[in-house]
Amino acid sequence: VRKRNPFFRRSSRAFRFQPDLKRGTMRLRQTVASVVAAIKGLQPPRSIRPTREGWWFLLVTVGVGLAATNTGNNLLYLLLAMLLSFIIISGLLSEQSLRCLTVSRVLPKRVHAGQPAAGRILVSNASRRLPSFSLHIQGASNRSHYLVRLAPQETVSLGEELLFGQRGLHTLPSLKVSTRYPFSLFHKTARTGL
Repeated sequence: VRKRNPFFRRSSRAFRFQPDLKRGTMRLRQTVASVVAAIKGLQPPRSIRPTREGWWFLLVTVGVGLAATNTGNNLLYLLLAMLLSFIIISGLLSEQSLRCLTVSRVLPKRVHAGQPAAGRILVSNASRRLPSFSLHIQGASNRSHYLVRLAPQETVSLGEELLFGQRGLHTLPSLKVSTRYPFSLFHKTARTGL
């Protein structure tokens, strides 16, 4: 028995096949959707940008690197290695500070148009051993909260003022958690989809 291709169907005439456009288009849509989901998965979960001090530090690092390659001085290579290790350590420690954080938003039960409502932002550190340092949390308002230290397995509740100008459905902006820990060379930011 010969197996049929599912993308072709028999027409009324014998031995003539026509493509099944519905199945082909559906398969194409599924493929495109899976490619788009894969591309969205490749986006980095955090954004990182140098601070003003970080730009100076990078400029000094490039200068020392150029001087080391031009002169061949071992002391300059050692200094370059130390500067590059500061950048790597800064990235690892700031990632550790943001990695195990869970940020959620608690909305009030009743909200009236034109009147401020008190919401809550819950920040918890799910790490068992390592604390998080120097956290900036920004909610719906432009007001930013600063946490110096968040101990392991600790949850902190922060106040947030919500104000809606009119009735209806509203989309709240995502919560931003950022840190400059440990050397204030880079500003690393993570967004939550709440």
